[in-house]
Amino acid sequence: MGKAQALRPGEVSWMTAGSGIVHSERTSLEALASGSNFFGIQAWVALPCKDEEVAADFAHYNELEIPRTCARGVEFTLIAGTSNGLTSPVKTFSDMVFAEIVLTSGARYQIKPGHHERAVYVVAGEVEIVGRTGSFREAELILLEPGAEIVLKAPAFHSARLMLMGGEPFSEPRHVYWNFVSSSAERIERAKTDWRERRFPGVPGEHDFVPLPEDLDQAADRRPDLPLGRPHGGDGGTCMPAGRRTKHGGGRNFACSRVCGGSRCRITAASSGSGSWCPRRVVVTGF
Repeated sequence: MGKAQALRPGEVSWMTAGSGIVHSERTSLEALASGSNFFGIQAWVALPCKDEEVAADFAHYNELEIPRTCARGVEFTLIAGTSNGLTSPVKTFSDMVFAEIVLTSGARYQIKPGHHERAVYVVAGEVEIVGRTGSFREAELILLEPGAEIVLKAPAFHSARLMLMGGEPFSEPRHVYWNFVSSSAERIERAKTDWRERRFPGVPGEHDFVPLPEDLDQAADRRPDLPLGRPHGGDGGTCMPAGRRTKHGGGRNFACSRVCGGSRCRITAASSGSGSWCPRRVVVTGF
């Protein structure tokens, strides 16, 4: 698409893949030379069937455009969708919520049953659910029963950074392979062939080519001495093995696909920070 965009703290870059898009995530040479930390969330949101082949698009939103509230020890940032009377300017193709919640020690946040499917991912810290014993820690994904109204609480002397995601379920399952998501398994096979044959338009100035995971496996079998970051399967996707980290400065970034709430959930995959992740534990909870 010929667009280049720096991503800074508090900003949102939203890419609609649609019929197909190629992008490159790079760290500037200056940042690499001086040393820098990258911390963020990358989430994949499934498109409705009727919109799966829309033209690709990219939009960027600065920090001041994203709705944010802060009160009683709770900072709520609405990245996309609607929640608590707020509406994000980020263009989506279906009703959803995707938000960051930061709780200070002892703070509470009530999740209302505004969306049928909802989940909370613990990015950092520890969180409790009022009325339930125990707590949830970093890298745990909490699936909420439809209609359940719950209250999250940060334990005393602890804080928590959480991601709230949800929306209405789709009637068709979604298939996920590597960076491809579709309601059609045949469409994914065609995308794999197009990628392997390099039919996707290239990114200007980029010369590297990232093979499909299965092609990497075959290359590693032929040359086991090569240091290929071999992926392993998640729930229909791939992620880097534990202890291996990816680089946004051109390294292979295999996002783990973890389907929340069944194969029809709209949140199909995500990765956190500078390395891809798989939730350590998925917990279904209801009241």
